[in-house]
Amino acid sequence: MKQYFIIFGLSFLLLACQNDMPRQSPISHSNDSQTQSKISPTLYYFEKDNWVGVKDDNGNVIIEPSYSAIRYYDYNFPITTPYLEFFGAKIPTTYPKNALAYPAGEVYDHQGKFLYNVLSFDNGLDYWQEGLRRYVNENGKVGFVNKKGDIVIAANYDYVSAFQYGYALVYTGNWQKDCNSDCIGFKAADDTATTYFINKKGEKIGGYDTPKHPKDMFYQGKYYPYPFIYNNFEQKILDELRELNKDSYLEITEKPTEYFPYYRIEVFDKQSFILDNDFSYLVNANGQVFEEKSYGALTFIKEINFLEE
Repeated sequence: MKQYFIIFGLSFLLLACQNDMPRQSPISHSNDSQTQSKISPTLYYFEKDNWVGVKDDNGNVIIEPSYSAIRYYDYNFPITTPYLEFFGAKIPTTYPKNALAYPAGEVYDHQGKFLYNVLSFDNGLDYWQEGLRRYVNENGKVGFVNKKGDIVIAANYDYVSAFQYGYALVYTGNWQKDCNSDCIGFKAADDTATTYFINKKGEKIGGYDTPKHPKDMFYQGKYYPYPFIYNNFEQKILDELRELNKDSYLEITEKPTEYFPYYRIEVFDKQSFILDNDFSYLVNANGQVFEEKSYGALTFIKEINFLEE
């Protein structure tokens, strides 16, 4: 009997069917709270004859204007991300016709070197989730990259969900689309079609019948290991914020980097382990806590006074 998987029907993959794409913003970086402007020289998107490119503050062109301006770009403020991204991808004639994944955009570093093709998701560029997002290689396979453009998990899969609660669901074997070209529902074409979870190291994670930790993830009759480990400093942050959401699990899904000076704390439902897409918390090095809405707005909440290095 054929096995059917429709991502829209999987509770764990609720992120994959959100039409508002809460973690994806327009290609505009004037108020990008997820990054920190430590970039030299200063770069800007610019438009010429309805095509978009990138130049520096001296007028030197880094990326020739060759991408469609149909997507919103902020031309008046410097780029604060460590990458340059454009909507629109050049798909080679050799690209697999039956691929489950397709590219939607291209990403470069600040020197103009091509890095990767972004996965097409919900008619746009794939969003960042837990510090990673999906990319597609020339063979139609999908993997994950970080915000610096490093390949974190190689493109070995026919399709993958975004990371949620430390796990991503991957599709391997012979799958087919089960709806129109814009849909991400799949059906197994034969017995080789398989799904399983991976962690952020790309390791395959098996489930077990009984829980081994109070916060093990429960999915389709199996328990999966609680994936988060914290030091004392990080645990203090969570303990302080737990009073704000007593009925949910709070987990740190991103930690500070050169371009992201915050701890990101996500809110998960205790029963379904589904992410609350409406907001997350950001905590900086000074212990200031902000609530970040899905559209990027920050609101100061409180200050944690007992943080220590």
